Amino acid sequence: MKVYGLSAAVHAAVRDSTGFLDVLTAGGANLGAEGVRKLESRFLQEDFKRQAAAALPAVTDLYEYKLYYLRQILRGTKKIPGMRIAVAAGSSWGRQLLSSAAAELGCTLLLEEGDTTKPEIRRRFAESVPANGCAFGAMLDPFCETIQLVDERGRLLSADVYSALVALLVMEKHENARIFAAASAPPVLEKMAEGYGACVIRTKDSPAIRMQGLSGGDPDLEMQFILHFDGVGAIIRILDFLHKESVTLSALVDRIPPFYTRRQEVPCSHGDKGRIIRTLSESLPHADKTDGVKITDAHGFVLILPDGERPVCRIVAHGDREEYAAELSAFYDEKIRSILQNPEG
Repeated sequence: MKVYGLSAAVHAAVRDSTGFLDVLTAGGANLGAEGVRKLESRFLQEDFKRQAAAALPAVTDLYEYKLYYLRQILRGTKKIPGMRIAVAAGSSWGRQLLSSAAAELGCTLLLEEGDTTKPEIRRRFAESVPANGCAFGAMLDPFCETIQLVDERGRLLSADVYSALVALLVMEKHENARIFAAASAPPVLEKMAEGYGACVIRTKDSPAIRMQGLSGGDPDLEMQFILHFDGVGAIIRILDFLHKESVTLSALVDRIPPFYTRRQEVPCSHGDKGRIIRTLSESLPHADKTDGVKITDAHGFVLILPDGERPVCRIVAHGDREEYAAELSAFYDEKIRSILQNPEG
């Protein structure tokens, strides 16, 4: 979309025998839940102007867009001879792109296939990274959008640590960077930003909303867009950073101040989600209600968030001590279950 200067696009896909249409806006961001609802409503109500067949332009096949994509993610990178990375990817598309990129960069790529959602495969892959002398390992999701990293010591990095790592990479590279972070991202981001003169902009816990904030085209925003939503591009960017800065991934991770996270889910019906949030909001008048209910103190925060699709309420607790995060999580788990057991109030 950026290369061709498109103002909108539709990506058609089939996942598990179900058809999907992903609508994208300028800059490549997803339309977002509210925009999708409006579009669906207009479509179902047929509230749109129909066009004559003669008004539709001819179809143009752009076969070379894959090459343009590869040029985009390799832009500004240099040859990296001697570096080894391991990647596990179930997507043949992702494997092809990474093989082409590695050949151009002159680095060694150890590719694995397999379902990385299985714990045994993930454990074996993590062990293979230091065993094969790799600078890092990365597991790509089936759609090549997100990654989970393994450092050269074989440590699996959680999604929260990766979020902090992305912020660190961006702040190291760009002065006065703006860090777009989900409401559930760890509070350590604000602590890190203070030392770099950066600012943290919290958004709702929605990838589409963060995409829209990051699609402006500025270098600090574009870097975050790639690291968060383009798995192949993220691998190349991280490889390039480690090479240029002569630093290891584990050394970067160790620069992140320690924090502790507990994430859990409480099953509930879709109808109960609103009641849970309303009851908590009434009992906690000073809580942040931008997205769900968020209670913050000097030692961390807890966020209670109804899931947008599944019949669960999510609890995300961050603390400066592991015990504190566990206590917060347990306390609000019990509170939500109490609300569910008492429909009257």
